[in-house]
Amino acid sequence: MDLARLLLVLKEAGVCRTGHFVGVSGKHLDMFVNFEDMFKPENEDHLDFIVGQLVELIGENTILWPTYITGPAEGGNLLCERLAPDLSERLGYQVKVALTERISGAENFTFKSRIDLKGETVLVLDGVSASGQSVLNVSERVRAFRGEVLGVVVAVDREGLTSDKLGVPLYRFLIALQTKSYDVPIEGCQACPLCMSNVPINVEPGLGHGAEYVAKHGQPRES
Repeated sequence: MDLARLLLVLKEAGVCRTGHFVGVSGKHLDMFVNFEDMFKPENEDHLDFIVGQLVELIGENTILWPTYITGPAEGGNLLCERLAPDLSERLGYQVKVALTERISGAENFTFKSRIDLKGETVLVLDGVSASGQSVLNVSERVRAFRGEVLGVVVAVDREGLTSDKLGVPLYRFLIALQTKSYDVPIEGCQACPLCMSNVPINVEPGLGHGAEYVAKHGQPRES
């Protein structure tokens, strides 16, 4: 696997952004990986490369050969739909997709349509793993619908997750990015070096939860 090319592809596609961000877990981050940017039309060649690498990674780990693939909405859905035809060709049988949607007002997911996964083996996919909560929630839904979770596969690992942390037989990723994250007390941001250095929090839509944090606490220079 060409790790140097993987990193170059992520950067050229604009998937990796450096700065000051607030993640879904509430941690402050020095890098945000917005994998959904990989699905922009101008990144089609980059996406083809990433998909090809994921297909090979799954194919090389025979324990991960699923009858279904699924992932957290919306990025996980996009990845599964794009990956399914290539994965089916690689494995020599049809791999089905179980699309998910976020439960209103919650961080949990459910399936978009009625589905019975009894007797099915399911692989959970996502573009990026951070806290692991999203893929963990999807894995729990698979089990609730009587499916067997084979493992979790992601393109980018950000926080050093393991199969034990996720409670799955196998966890695999294409590339690990060296990012820094900081736990931040609810009442203030003194624990974050970025805040203490007055680095503004990114509030662009789709790049984490910076806007919500700033609306409540203000930018570091305003604190």
